[in-house]
Amino acid sequence: MINVCGRTLDPDFKAKKLRKYCYYKPLGILDTMYGLYENKASILQKREVIIFEGAKSVMLAETWGVDNTVAVLTSHLNVHQLRILISLGARTVFALDEDADPRGDANIQKLRHFCPVEIVSDTAGLLGPKMAPVDAGREVWQKLYEERRRLA
Repeated sequence: MINVCGRTLDPDFKAKKLRKYCYYKPLGILDTMYGLYENKASILQKREVIIFEGAKSVMLAETWGVDNTVAVLTSHLNVHQLRILISLGARTVFALDEDADPRGDANIQKLRHFCPVEIVSDTAGLLGPKMAPVDAGREVWQKLYEERRRLA
């Protein structure tokens, strides 16, 4: 076993300043990305990594043949994950949940110095609150992915 995960069921977790998900590691760091081991060859071949928040999004995209994906298991990028992405040397596409804004993440801004960074965002209102870009189906995902833009 390398990690234990917990999830709160309290609907008022934000108001109570609780984390929705907790990942526990012996050293207290999250230095992994879900799906990296399985998808690394495809990421290197395509020279692109698509980053989701949750493992479910990686699994769903895989059913559509999109296999150059990973999940950061939270709504932000930490310094350990930043180093992993830099070492991949691939274009990075952030496809975080609807309520996350990658433009405000300091580590994502740092990543721009090492590789092209793009974001998937729902400008047409196709997703509901808290939805991942893949949650509304394959066609909506494809539209959102095709409309991705460079992070400025």
